[in-house]
Amino acid sequence: VERLNPTEALRLRGWAAARGVAESTALHAAWALQLHRAASPAPGTAEPRTVAFGVSVSGRGIALEGADRLPGPLANPLPLSVDVDPAAPLARLLTDLRDRALGLAAYEWISAGQIGEWTGREWTGREDMHREETGVLETGRAETGPQPPQIESLITFDRVLARPALGGPADPLDGELAEADVRVSPPEPVEAYTGLPFALTARHDRAGGLVLTADSDRARLADAEAARILAQTALLLRELPEADLHRATVADALTLLDGLPLPRAVAGPYGAAPRLVTLRPAAYPGAGTVLLVPPPDAPPDCYAPVARAHRGLQALVTLDAPADAAAALAALRPVLAAGEPLLLGCFSGGGAVAYEVAERIGAHGWRAPLVSIGGTADGGPASVRDLSRALWAATRQDS
Repeated sequence: VERLNPTEALRLRGWAAARGVAESTALHAAWALQLHRAASPAPGTAEPRTVAFGVSVSGRGIALEGADRLPGPLANPLPLSVDVDPAAPLARLLTDLRDRALGLAAYEWISAGQIGEWTGREWTGREDMHREETGVLETGRAETGPQPPQIESLITFDRVLARPALGGPADPLDGELAEADVRVSPPEPVEAYTGLPFALTARHDRAGGLVLTADSDRARLADAEAARILAQTALLLRELPEADLHRATVADALTLLDGLPLPRAVAGPYGAAPRLVTLRPAAYPGAGTVLLVPPPDAPPDCYAPVARAHRGLQALVTLDAPADAAAALAALRPVLAAGEPLLLGCFSGGGAVAYEVAERIGAHGWRAPLVSIGGTADGGPASVRDLSRALWAATRQDS
């Protein structure tokens, strides 16, 4: 959680209003700047890029009388994209984001399926995780092909809904509900998990401060990295009001992040996403799976001797290339979805990734698998025996 104190929040609001935009637009600009930075191949790159992210609309701005008082969750995520050109004035980025957000007002009740039909890309709230470059903030990078940028983050600015003015005309429905002893309170925001890897929410507290919170997919982003992203967003919101909108450029705003580390999940680009390779099928359905995690720089066939020597009943699978925990989890999704027993094993050198994968699986609500380590990646008979014994011991302990 990050918080702008009431003075900082008021200054941000005044700075945005000077350009005719809302606080939410300033938040969108801060996010767009981070997406551009994450997608740039090197610090200080001045190449224009199109970034995209999801924004929440209230669902209550439609031309329907009483829509602002309808009970139930009506908020809806819609995609927003904008060109971020470091050479352009910062004021232009703000007005572009404002205009695009206003343009979404006519589509508040448009579904993800309809958006997919119009754009030619299915957007269900979670993008394909088996693509050539991964990472949360890289959702905003410019694509070289005809496809629009990936959307893997959601920005929400919760506002307190307006209450009926005192002395104004009474709603006849209030009287009917009162006669039936039914009381309807104003709608209140409710926290919910998102299908996207990262979601940021901003809302005002009772003291007038601006509170930023984040929900993230721990299979894609460690808690420490999510906190770093949140802190850098708060930094931009505190520092942007110092910019002179008559002279400041987007490049000037990007310098506010100079020297700060890029979150690990977006420090890529990574190579091609690794895929599961079946070394040996299971003896029968439901026997479970053993993922053999490749150590860094290990030869691609380092676990082939293990598949020949180990006599367990589980399927033996590995990755076609060494990978970090996020990429390994992405490849494991079909195995996790099947709900069968899972065991992680590796030669020495793969333990750090294996343990991180196990911890993230447990943090995500599944049972954390055991990790077995034995031997080295030389693939020699002694190493194969050591790893096989470790796998047998873990299987007996897990049964």
